[in-house]
Amino acid sequence: MVALTTGMRRGEILGLKWDYIRLESRFSILPITKNNTSRVVPINDTLYRILAEMPQKSGYVFGNGKPITDIKHSFTSACRKAGITDFRFHDLRHTYASHLAIRGVHIRALQELLGHKTLAMTQRYSHLAPEQLQNAVKLLDGVICEKWELVGQAVA
Repeated sequence: MVALTTGMRRGEILGLKWDYIRLESRFSILPITKNNTSRVVPINDTLYRILAEMPQKSGYVFGNGKPITDIKHSFTSACRKAGITDFRFHDLRHTYASHLAIRGVHIRALQELLGHKTLAMTQRYSHLAPEQLQNAVKLLDGVICEKWELVGQAVA
């Protein structure tokens, strides 16, 4: 759920410490990311409820005193039990970006949320659904039809 609601990278999630999380303000500060920069990650209502219910036994959100370093076996097992094939943990990041893009989140906002340095990288992550493209061109229907009718009346 952390991956699906934040778009965080696997290493960012596994290294997530309770000290980085500001539940009351609904964000997390990642001090060092893949790009060697810090990043603020917003926390939505779904993740807020999950984190608020979790015990804070350790400094790490996931782990007992030290971070979990490998989840490949458990992730593969969870996918198998769910009947999901050909899916990697990193695909959750793509899923996050695609869902936001489909719901109309601006590409620059996606870039910030994903922590990308370039828009080109963000574009690789945010896949659009065919229906979204169809809805985009439908926006022109009223404009073009109205203009065409005006032109047609002027010619007649």
